[in-house]
Amino acid sequence: MKKILIASALLMVTAGCQPGSKSPGSAGQPEIQNEILNSGHRASETGNVPSPDDKIRDSVARQDAMKDLQSKVFKIAARLKMDAMGTTETDETAQLLKDFTSRKAGAKQLDITDALLNGTLDATVKIEDLQGEFTDKEMPKLAIQRSFEKIATAYGFDKDQTKLIVVAIEKREHLLNLSDDQIQFIHDLSENIKKKTEALINDLKEGNDNQLCGALAIFANNYSNYMTFKSKIELPSLIANRAAVTSVLQKTIESCKEDITQARKNMGTLLPGVIKEVDRSLQLVELYVDPATSSSLPLSLEIMDRWKLDETKEVLEARNQSLTGDIAANGIVCRVGDKVYGTIVQSSDAESSTAEVDFELAGERPFKLRKMQGQRGVTLVYMSSKTNVLNLGNSTPVNAGEGFVATVANMAPGSAPLKMVIGSESSPITVECQAK
Repeated sequence: MKKILIASALLMVTAGCQPGSKSPGSAGQPEIQNEILNSGHRASETGNVPSPDDKIRDSVARQDAMKDLQSKVFKIAARLKMDAMGTTETDETAQLLKDFTSRKAGAKQLDITDALLNGTLDATVKIEDLQGEFTDKEMPKLAIQRSFEKIATAYGFDKDQTKLIVVAIEKREHLLNLSDDQIQFIHDLSENIKKKTEALINDLKEGNDNQLCGALAIFANNYSNYMTFKSKIELPSLIANRAAVTSVLQKTIESCKEDITQARKNMGTLLPGVIKEVDRSLQLVELYVDPATSSSLPLSLEIMDRWKLDETKEVLEARNQSLTGDIAANGIVCRVGDKVYGTIVQSSDAESSTAEVDFELAGERPFKLRKMQGQRGVTLVYMSSKTNVLNLGNSTPVNAGEGFVATVANMAPGSAPLKMVIGSESSPITVECQAK
């Protein structure tokens, strides 16, 4: 997928600006207390004991444990990285995990997750690695442990460090090796936050003052509880540390019912930034559940509907934008390079109108517009499979699907022009779009 060159990787940006902590281990070198690694004298329950002549033994459990190991180990490594990047613990284990998940090696200087993803690093193990007195139930964990031992050695960690890494991974199994039930539970919680966000935006936009204070409190509390949930699931530190993004709303929540007018003004100032951060958190959650996803950016349709928030009276006043006026679907002009292009309506019905800027590049018309019923402005989308975005300007990067790069900007009456740069480093193209 084409990359948005102006932005750093979302994980790195988030790790750099979100303080917090998780306690992955005590200071000093912990004893190795892993059952599987220390079960050499346990009787086997299923006939996995090697024969007296030490011949290599095979079994269905061993073969199953080796299936899809590359994918399994990649997901665990990626989730471990999200936890290690977010912690502020300074004990030996925490520092070792940071080193393990960030160290680069090989001709391409790839870290472990990138090397696993593109196949440069082989996570598979051999049947010889799965010998010993282990039960069928223990085989999947054993295969993963043997794989990480192999990886740690390949990245230059010594025997003692490798043991610490394997033990740390085992202690975080609930965090790193998600069950189907956990994944479904996470999806349900994320969907709940999305619904609470939309309900809050709707109450603010429609003037539902009798429901607004409750909607604000429910939104903030549900979000922070989700980020710090430790019962059925626990999110990695990189995400859990983002629980505080709604804390700026606390004073407004406490005084909301006493002064609803001031509360609405506060929301106009605070909510756009808070909801943007909540969107980012939910996308990090999706990346945690499926680390191999092609993009960690918000889905375009979800962000496009944020016009409802951008056009509320309180947000417009906070931004010193007009409370009146209307922009038609074809009411935008764009200067691309040194030429000005108008817009052409493509479709229109009772619910929405769509248009596109009359500009073509590399066989594509990348600028699309959408105007929904009730929307005074328009939503402008840049989407291309051939031309990168060099500078986002005041647009928001979004996930438009595999092979596409995309950004979205909501343009309300009186809003600042959209400015961005597309093209290549050698041939940049400046874009500026505004209402006629």
